[in-house]
Amino acid sequence: MKSNKARRSIGKTVIQLYKLIFFILLVAIVVGSWLVMQERYLVDGKTTIVLTAIHALCLGTLLLTYHALDVGKKRTLDLVIGQLLSVIISDAASLLSASLVLKTLPHMGVSAVALLCQGVVCVLWSASATGLYNVLVPAKRVAVLYSDERAYESGQLHLDKKRYRVVTTVDLTDTEKSCADIVSALPKVEGVFLCGLPTKLRNDLMSLFIKENVTVYLRPKISDVFLNTAQRRYMFHIPMMSYDSKQHSVILLASKRLIDILISLPLAIIALPIMLITAIAIKAEDHGPVLYKQDRLTK
Repeated sequence: MKSNKARRSIGKTVIQLYKLIFFILLVAIVVGSWLVMQERYLVDGKTTIVLTAIHALCLGTLLLTYHALDVGKKRTLDLVIGQLLSVIISDAASLLSASLVLKTLPHMGVSAVALLCQGVVCVLWSASATGLYNVLVPAKRVAVLYSDERAYESGQLHLDKKRYRVVTTVDLTDTEKSCADIVSALPKVEGVFLCGLPTKLRNDLMSLFIKENVTVYLRPKISDVFLNTAQRRYMFHIPMMSYDSKQHSVILLASKRLIDILISLPLAIIALPIMLITAIAIKAEDHGPVLYKQDRLTK
């Protein structure tokens, strides 16, 4: 298992360097487009450097926000979509900045070619980075502990076999063993999946696995979601958490709605090509409905 951890560490380091190369290449394409337009608009080198720095900052922030570099955690298609959204928004922001500096709209043909090149780079990089991750980073040795057959079957169905290798499964239905005995009976693993366990048993096992430096994977329960949004308080120096249903004022709700519309409308226009491509891809793959809907228990 130690050799697996060493290989995984080396593999992830290589992937990090590959991410850096990808980011530099995207920025270099923008720099190239600026150099092409430099003679036409008489843009000086200092202005080019400043605009490129702003673009790099914007692009890097968006890539991190969309988790568009999370190789090994997301599907290739999800990576591409996040990267394309980041590129389109950052290019649009750079185009706006350039327009303010030049006091005219830059050549759209050059910008379109740069955007196309960036899109091709995103697709090629995502596919190659995923393949490289699968080769360099070995699958984690994991155990699956369950007490609900349906939860176990669902977990097995969605488990990524390239990322995780199940070495043992344990049925804890009506078990009389203590948590310490359950943990000690397991082989050496790097992670454990807890599927459909009662809350107390799950929390006790989690505590023990974390002490053993074993990664724990689980699906959050409704109570976990509530606690995640609860407020932290102290009562006589005792840490507590409080959760209640908040009623917002009409002015606050109206202001929030107005801001949502003002921000989402231009972003929706920018993302429209991506949404159309996604809709076509969904129809082409499984012929299912493009818009997802379900009955919800909330308002």
